[in-house]
Amino acid sequence: MDQNINCQEKLGLFLVDDCPAVATEQCANCNKKVCKNHIFLQNENGKNQKLCLTCKAVLDPRLTSKIELYSPDRPVWRKKMMNRFHTEYPFLVTMASQYGALFDTVSFTDFSNHSGDSSPFDS
Repeated sequence: MDQNINCQEKLGLFLVDDCPAVATEQCANCNKKVCKNHIFLQNENGKNQKLCLTCKAVLDPRLTSKIELYSPDRPVWRKKMMNRFHTEYPFLVTMASQYGALFDTVSFTDFSNHSGDSSPFDS
């Protein structure tokens, strides 16, 4: 697979963004190019298929309440919950690319002057 292609899976609950990892696999169902973290094996009629996380979550017939939260299927549980949230509350979902650097930087500023402070531990 071409090493210049990024994973086409989406990440995030409120700020949805593209996965930054390099795609190494391709989904057998939708042909989406995905990274090693977003590819899953699905056994269909005795044949193993590689599916992206989105297809795996859609094709998995279990309800989220039936998926063990701290099991290897946790990404499927999370994706099902994210899909449900994005469907029920589309107005709360924002594409991170729309706001760019607004969420990229965290700045910590201390405006107080501590030069004359004394400590009870000073001798």
